[in-house]
Amino acid sequence: MHGRQPFVGVSKYSGKVAFSTNECYILNATNRRALPMELLILWEHCSHHPDLENGHCFMLDTNEGDGSFTFKAVGLTCVLKVAKGGTHSELAERLSKMFDKDTAIDEVRV
Repeated sequence: MHGRQPFVGVSKYSGKVAFSTNECYILNATNRRALPMELLILWEHCSHHPDLENGHCFMLDTNEGDGSFTFKAVGLTCVLKVAKGGTHSELAERLSKMFDKDTAIDEVRV
């Protein structure tokens, strides 16, 4: 790994477009275009850190090849595994489809 961890920055936003606090976007501040990171980044709680009000920011890490996927917490060692038939089965289904076929992403102008 290169650079300083955790490689992620968070910015406050106020503007005409409304966003949920759970939504993650990658922003090009120069042209004010944002791309949704849905499915790749999510906020979730873990049993090791119940004191965190919003849980961890988890980033997609691996496709396990058996229909399950792992996410790693930003800045911590916590891992979230999602699989078909589990508590995040819909997410696992959507990730499987995403890995099978690229889909169009709609950019947002902010």
